[in-house]
Amino acid sequence: MKKVILAMVLILPLVFQSCKKDDDNKISLAGTEWIFKQTIDGSNLETHLKFIDETKVMMLYFQDGTESDTPEEGTYVVSGSNIVLTFPDGNTISGTINGNKMTFVEDGLQFVFVKK
Repeated sequence: MKKVILAMVLILPLVFQSCKKDDDNKISLAGTEWIFKQTIDGSNLETHLKFIDETKVMMLYFQDGTESDTPEEGTYVVSGSNIVLTFPDGNTISGTINGNKMTFVEDGLQFVFVKK
């Protein structure tokens, strides 16, 4: 009986430890901001993604440092290193997260956002 109890005491922490590892690999974006920069015709353009909480994202546009368009609020879902942004107009954008870079490909163009 002592051997059974001892075996359970030794195995039980391993079960909880493996569960914790799954949580450590989850990417949390809440409270972060990511920026895509480009220059077109001499104007510095930036698109910012602000992740408000675990489901809401705000997309903001800047031209030469001044907010240039109405912000768009949407939702997002992260699964592993994949992310999907969805906006009220039905526009859905899929991408990947790798370290401090978030990459979206749309119509053959690549947009790389860098974590601020």
